[in-house]
Amino acid sequence: MNLKRIIKKITSIPNLIKNEGLDSFYYRILDNLGFKLKYRSTIEKRKYLLDKKIMNLTKNKIISGLYKNCYLGSKSNWFKYGGYSNRLLGVYEEQVQFELNRLSNENNLHNIVCFGAADGYHILELLKNNIFKFGYAFEIDKTSCDNLLNNRKQNNLEKNLKVFCEKANFKTLNQCIKDEDLNKTLFLIDIEGDEYELFDEINIEKYKKSFFIIEDHIFYDHKNKRDYFYELIKKNFKVSLLHNSERNPFKFEILKDFNDDDKCLLMGENRPKSMNWLILKPL
Repeated sequence: MNLKRIIKKITSIPNLIKNEGLDSFYYRILDNLGFKLKYRSTIEKRKYLLDKKIMNLTKNKIISGLYKNCYLGSKSNWFKYGGYSNRLLGVYEEQVQFELNRLSNENNLHNIVCFGAADGYHILELLKNNIFKFGYAFEIDKTSCDNLLNNRKQNNLEKNLKVFCEKANFKTLNQCIKDEDLNKTLFLIDIEGDEYELFDEINIEKYKKSFFIIEDHIFYDHKNKRDYFYELIKKNFKVSLLHNSERNPFKFEILKDFNDDDKCLLMGENRPKSMNWLILKPL
C-alpha cells in the first residue's frame, strides 16, 4: 500500500466513525489487516443476513418486474458485503430497466453490449425476456466474471451471450459487431469512472450511430477527463439524464413478515449519493 493511500485512509477515520460508528472502524481495521470479512459494519451485517433470507425465499430467481424468472447467482465481488436482495426482488436500477426496454422497443434494437456487466443482472434478463436478441458482456473482475458465466449457463443463454473476462474495450468488440449493425445496438456502461475515457475524436465517429446508457460517476475526481467527455458527447448525441427513482418494499408478499426497517434496507443500492445515468441517442 503506497503512502498516499495510507494517509487517505487515516484522514478518513473521523468521518467513518461519525457516519457509521465505532463498529465500522473496528471492522475496517480487520479488513485492512487481511481478514476475510463477510461485512464491515452492523448495517452491512444486517444486509448480509437479509440477503441470506431473500436468497432462500426466492431460490435465486428474480421474482418481479421485467426481469422476472431469471436465475441470478450471488457470488459477485460487487455485492460481497450485502445489498444483493433488491436484485432478486427485481427492483435494482428499476428506472434503468424501464429505459432499456423503452429504447429497444422504440428503435427496434437487436444487440445489447454491457461494459462492466458484473453478474449479468441486466444483460441476462434482457436476453432471456427477448428484449434484445444478442449480447456481449465485458467484466474485468474474475470472481464476478466466473459468476456471470455460471448465470449464463443456468439461464441457457450460451448461444445468445458472448462473455469477455477482460477490461471493457471497443477493439475486442469490433471483431463481433459489424458496422452496419451499430444502429441496432445499445451500450450499457458501468465502469466506475472509466466512462470518461470511453470516447475520443476518432472512435466516436463510429459509435455515434449507437445508443448508450452510461452510469455517471460524477463524484470521482476526473474533472478534466469528464469535461472533455461531456463536450464530445454533446457534439455527437442527443443527451438526456435519467434519475434514480423510488422503490416500494410494501408491494412484496414475501416481505410481509419483515419489519419496516428491514423492508427499507432491502431497497438500498449501496450508492454514496444520488446518481444519474446519461442517455445518448443518435442525432
